[in-house]
Amino acid sequence: RPARPHRFPRLSAMASPSPPRKADDVGPNRSFGDVDISLHKELLIQKARYCAKPLEKKATSEEKENHSVLEMKATYFKDMIEYFQTGEPEIKEDREEVLSDDAVLKAIMQATESNIFRALPPLVNEKMIDPDDDEEVYYSNWNFLQIVYEYFFRFLIVGAFLEKRQILKKFVNMRFVSRLLELFDSEDSREREYLRMILIRIYAKAMRLRVPIRRRISEIFHEFTYSTERHNGITALLEVLGGIITGFALPVKIQHKIYLERVLLPMHKSPSLSVIHPQLSYCVTQFIDKDHTLAVMVLRGLFKFWPTLNSSKELLLLSELEEVLELTRAEEFELCLQSISRRLAAGICSSHFQICQRTLFFWHNDYIASMIAQYKEDVFPVVYPALKSASVHWNNQVAELSQNVLNIFSELDPELVDKCESEAAAIKKSEAEATSRRKKLWELLSEEKKPQNSK
Repeated sequence: RPARPHRFPRLSAMASPSPPRKADDVGPNRSFGDVDISLHKELLIQKARYCAKPLEKKATSEEKENHSVLEMKATYFKDMIEYFQTGEPEIKEDREEVLSDDAVLKAIMQATESNIFRALPPLVNEKMIDPDDDEEVYYSNWNFLQIVYEYFFRFLIVGAFLEKRQILKKFVNMRFVSRLLELFDSEDSREREYLRMILIRIYAKAMRLRVPIRRRISEIFHEFTYSTERHNGITALLEVLGGIITGFALPVKIQHKIYLERVLLPMHKSPSLSVIHPQLSYCVTQFIDKDHTLAVMVLRGLFKFWPTLNSSKELLLLSELEEVLELTRAEEFELCLQSISRRLAAGICSSHFQICQRTLFFWHNDYIASMIAQYKEDVFPVVYPALKSASVHWNNQVAELSQNVLNIFSELDPELVDKCESEAAAIKKSEAEATSRRKKLWELLSEEKKPQNSK
């Protein structure tokens, strides 16, 4: 056979470098630094789509495959987090254009939803988790979940401009937020913390969702108060609500006042009050700090839901009452004067010595003591019998504190103290006379009955 002629490469092939990879050649296993900036959009979509891939649920034969898929997902999520955090000007400028694409946003949201929205594991604790008493519950898959939450949180930060352009509303809507709120019942505190940060971010940026979010949170609170009496995310949701209340515009709208009266105040009757009280008390006092006239509503609400047989809850409410009274002005204090006086007297007369002590400590608060002194003619006649009784209390500290309060009133208005003492003596005398009359009547009845028995 004749020899084949030697073929020389074309001049264009020799002169130009190898062409860049096309978008079809980009695989999710490549990193953003290895491809041209023009291919970042396609690479981001491919990584997000792979991360949205569901795991097989046939546990025995495919556990190893699931594990490798999970590891690959974690790697891709980390790559996307790094891409979101990149601060290079060229990449930042291109990233805005990339994230404005509907296909990219759809892939990002699918990757988020398919990995965090799930049925929560069976409950370890039947009651609400108390951080002070109960052991923390840690989910076994948290290392992976943390990466997913961090990925979505970083996306919300770099994608803040999307809300201004009305691009994100198609994907981050109330359906998405409702599913997010369901996860607040997670027993893992680390997951609840991420959910709290994400919810705050969404609420701050998406003004269109603010009213529905508050409404959905109120529904969760109502269910907790009147039905289930347990929900692991109540404290986190109250922390979110505390920040929301701080940002309320003045004057406070009527719907916010209704929220306080119908949602927050009834939560004081919860059996799990000790777990949620710090956050609940903060929300309530924030309302008064915004509008001092709400102190009347809060005081009446506290007295309405005041516990009668639970001393630990009563101690919590006494602490909250002191905080509320510190924010109460004279005109609101006067409107609730009788209720406040009766509550102080009941606390001093309590059979639990710690409640007596906590109530008497109110006079150590300069502002509250000055308000009581201002209305001493109304307060002292109500609390005097309780103070007199507590001055001979078996607990030395209670007896000493009550005697100190009596001395304060004696210095303020000796005539009022003398008047109350004489009234108390008159009441005691009339009670003794009534007891004596009752005793004589019973003796007469018993004497009349004896002859009938003898017959």
